[in-house]
Amino acid sequence: MSNRIYYANQQVAFKPTQSDDWTIAHGVQSIGIATSFDLEQVFELGQLSIYENIEAIPQVETTITKVMDGYSGLYNLATSSATSDNFLDRADQTTFLALGIWPDTSNSATGPPSQQVEMSGMVVSSVSYELPIEDSFTETITLVGDNKAWLYGDLCDTPGWTLVAAEGGFGTTDSPLSGVQRREDFNLTDSILPVEATGFGAKMQSISVSVDLSRENLFELGTKRPYARVVNFPVEVTCDIEVLSTSGDMVNAFPEGCGGSSDTCAGVGSNVTDQQITISTCDGTTINLGSKNRLASVNYGGGDAGEGNATTTYSYITFNDFIVTQV
Repeated sequence: MSNRIYYANQQVAFKPTQSDDWTIAHGVQSIGIATSFDLEQVFELGQLSIYENIEAIPQVETTITKVMDGYSGLYNLATSSATSDNFLDRADQTTFLALGIWPDTSNSATGPPSQQVEMSGMVVSSVSYELPIEDSFTETITLVGDNKAWLYGDLCDTPGWTLVAAEGGFGTTDSPLSGVQRREDFNLTDSILPVEATGFGAKMQSISVSVDLSRENLFELGTKRPYARVVNFPVEVTCDIEVLSTSGDMVNAFPEGCGGSSDTCAGVGSNVTDQQITISTCDGTTINLGSKNRLASVNYGGGDAGEGNATTTYSYITFNDFIVTQV
């Protein structure tokens, strides 16, 4: 019996729905698992006490963060059944997810786990990437599902799939494939960034990308569980770029847009235009947000009398364009 669980005796693993082969996730920094049981109350005339507390389907939500290090990213691991990098294809995939636990007397996750929690039918709910100037580049993914079972313990019933232990994949000398990615590993040559955020000598401080795949459960009569968790399109993709300002934000704003006219029927212009955004790092990761990213807001601040430099954050949005590749 262990006295505690800490980073050295935990391991995260993924496998496709129709497979028994686990793939170990490297560079994982944290994992959290939240399980909730939605309850619906029914009361009746004639008594104050509750008539019945009806249990809906459980909600299992897991959030994982890893450093970018040359190993497969969490998003790609969770959607490895996809036959292409297409956003629609990856959004439709389900995965098994396991968290293995080893004795706290072990200095690595090696051999069979002493305990493992396994979740099936998990789908991607959100993905984000953080590329800061003062820390490691990270990827965070949230998956949702309604099945969770502990490998060793009393099960109230068969979980509906065969529980398979994920053997420990770590020794004492595991290391990144391409080095943990930091500011010097941002690939300026292969990245394409908007003109507003890169002009006038501005110096990039951070980039963040976020995608929230709002899911809807589809039900049918005769069964309690949903038969599918579908994505509600359109899916908004956001990208924030913070720069150290040298000339202000340099973004004009006019009611009729640049080159427009206030005269009736004379036509109006646009203040901003569609931009290509492609983010590349030296470990071979490329995040392609397509060519229809539009500046939604710009915020200039800092440089006050209490020290600090002036910064500008450019926030872009697009929809349904999100392709992550690794070489």
